[in-house]
Amino acid sequence: MSSKRFGVAAIVIGSVLSVFSSYARAAEFVEEIERDFPLKSIGQLHVTNMRGDVSVQGWALDKIRIKARRKAIADTQEEAQKLFSTMDFRYRSIDGSDIELSAEYGRGLDIQARLKERESPRTGMEMIVFAPGNLKLKISTVDGKATAKSWSAPLEIRTAAGPIVVQRVKSQSVSLLCPSCLMKIENVKASIRCMGGTGKIELKEVRGGSVYAETSSGSIVMNTVIGEQLYVSSSGEITGKALDGRIEFHAQTAPVEINSSSGFLSGRTTSGAISAQMKRWKFSDKALIETDSGNISLRLPFAFSGDVDIWSLEGKTEVGFPVRKLEEAAVGPQPAERFYGRVRDGGELLKLYTKFGNIRVFRGETDASAARAE
Repeated sequence: MSSKRFGVAAIVIGSVLSVFSSYARAAEFVEEIERDFPLKSIGQLHVTNMRGDVSVQGWALDKIRIKARRKAIADTQEEAQKLFSTMDFRYRSIDGSDIELSAEYGRGLDIQARLKERESPRTGMEMIVFAPGNLKLKISTVDGKATAKSWSAPLEIRTAAGPIVVQRVKSQSVSLLCPSCLMKIENVKASIRCMGGTGKIELKEVRGGSVYAETSSGSIVMNTVIGEQLYVSSSGEITGKALDGRIEFHAQTAPVEINSSSGFLSGRTTSGAISAQMKRWKFSDKALIETDSGNISLRLPFAFSGDVDIWSLEGKTEVGFPVRKLEEAAVGPQPAERFYGRVRDGGELLKLYTKFGNIRVFRGETDASAARAE
């Protein structure tokens, strides 16, 4: 679609902002443009920018508005204007339903000029998109920041290095993928899947049917998360507070620390320590907390009721509450102190096990009358 049809409002607002070593005399020039597109379909909106940030925000208007900040490295303003002319948007409807909105670079250049421009880019663009929040949304970038706010439909973000920010989203699903970047998810009601790597994943005020976060060395930090949760990390620490629901983890050398949480906890590490404090415990299945060589420290609520199997093969085991012994046929090597039995009225099984670490299990404080009644 032509710029005349949509009334491009372009204002050159920048001059010299910074000097780049690869262009001794060149400076960064900036141009801001704004453009509206009529909405003719209600399929998926796919926003792509390979050289800059993308921010998409939901609004109530029945159209799509783009505000862009184009940048060019040039010796003069005249040269910058020529470079600006090679950057634009491609807006098209696919099969009459899905919408593709992408930043284009090298428009109007021949093949040789395009290849040269790709090898040594002198242009880039930051995109801010306003669109109806009920459209399915997919954002793709390379190393730019990807942001989605105030959205109410399924959301997917893919980037290679740029940070990801998702805020005020209420939808069926949110899917995020980045092998190296920071992910921040806040005030979201949706099933969430975060596939990370070396970057940190932060989840705050999240409620979903399922919540999944995975990293290699990046840490996973959770605050006020409700739902069926699974956290996976190789070496990045897993820390959470005010969690509620079925909480599971799988880690190798990563330590795990869960505080002030409710529901039940299950998971294992190879060598990372496990520390947890549960305010309320409600079984939805058997619970296994296991590590090969790490220590385990678990504080259960005073009202905890269930069967327990607590032991360290070569370490020390400390249990700070009464356990009524149950008989079980011994299989394999047995530790000197193994606590296998029933707590209060019994119930589903909670098993804590480590080969070489120490285990300490105790219950939260309560008033003296409740303790005597037990």
